[in-house]
Amino acid sequence: MKKIYCLILLPILFLATSCEDDNNDLQSETTVSNSSDQLSLKSAGSGWTSLTSNCKQPSNTIEFLAPTSNTEHRTNLNDSNNGMVGWGLVTTLSDEFNYSAGKNAAEFQSRWKLGYINAFTGVKPTIWSDSQVNFENISTNNRALVIKADKSGDNLLCGMITTKATSCYPLYQEARVKVSKSQLANAVWMISNDAKQLEEIDNLETYGPATRSDGSSCLYPWFANKLHLSHHTFAYDSAGKRLDYQPLTATWMSRKTGDCSSNLVNWSAKYHIYGVKWESATKLVYYVDGVKVKTVTNGDQGIDPKSYTTCGGLKKEMHMIISQAAQTWRYGTIADFWASGDDLTGDITKMYVDWIKVYTPTGKENRSTCNE
Repeated sequence: MKKIYCLILLPILFLATSCEDDNNDLQSETTVSNSSDQLSLKSAGSGWTSLTSNCKQPSNTIEFLAPTSNTEHRTNLNDSNNGMVGWGLVTTLSDEFNYSAGKNAAEFQSRWKLGYINAFTGVKPTIWSDSQVNFENISTNNRALVIKADKSGDNLLCGMITTKATSCYPLYQEARVKVSKSQLANAVWMISNDAKQLEEIDNLETYGPATRSDGSSCLYPWFANKLHLSHHTFAYDSAGKRLDYQPLTATWMSRKTGDCSSNLVNWSAKYHIYGVKWESATKLVYYVDGVKVKTVTNGDQGIDPKSYTTCGGLKKEMHMIISQAAQTWRYGTIADFWASGDDLTGDITKMYVDWIKVYTPTGKENRSTCNE
């Protein structure tokens, strides 16, 4: 097996560029609004209601603001505007996590592998460990998957589960998640089933609140109220170096709780529903709480402008993954990560996943001929 160094990386470049002003407009292949002065998106949660806001987009091209209320709704698949009318649930890729026996339940074990799709255990100090995957009651007759992190020597033991089944597009993945109150990376994503894992779609990546449990500010609060909605295409150069493309335009989403003067949504405060429609090899559509917030197609900052993919776009079958990780790139070094003072271990790191659901036009897994 070839060693893989980067699997859930966000670009280190953001450390230098994420807060700089840039007057360039958002590029057309990543669509988030009708204009920079008035945002307008359509909600799929209730009769395809039009939502508008007079809030202006951030001046840099990396961020974007979604004009939605802080209200949890599921995407309405029966709304013809979504292009998913009649789609069915794929049981092998979905789960309510209502197992009294937890990870020992036979049904859970038939659907999920604890850890990554192969023997890879994470980028140091992250070690994906079975011990960090558990279940808890969150209400009467409702349980949730719980992933947490604990320090073990120089390592951070984190949880991860991966579906044994795979599917290609068209599919829609949606998950109800309560992000942890720590500064670790919470993620719901997909990775391709080829030997080198060359294609990735990230439904959810986010980092918890801006403040630590003692009330002090975390080291990099810029990330705290943002969702990273993105994807990767990978390739190897002639020297065997792993190349990683992901777009740098409109990948960090923030949301206001009301008018423009209201606070940004704290994603760790309660459950939200995160969705991504893998519509085709060259199109991704993202939803948050039933509202369409972003569409990515081809172009300079689109699906695969570097032509890394082997079959012309995102065409490989993918596993569904739920995980937590350290992602020390935000801090500089592993030593800086541990010295940050941020909340990185224990119960405060618990990430709750009530359910994950995957839909396709037939309610069955889609197969691809592009998996090498």
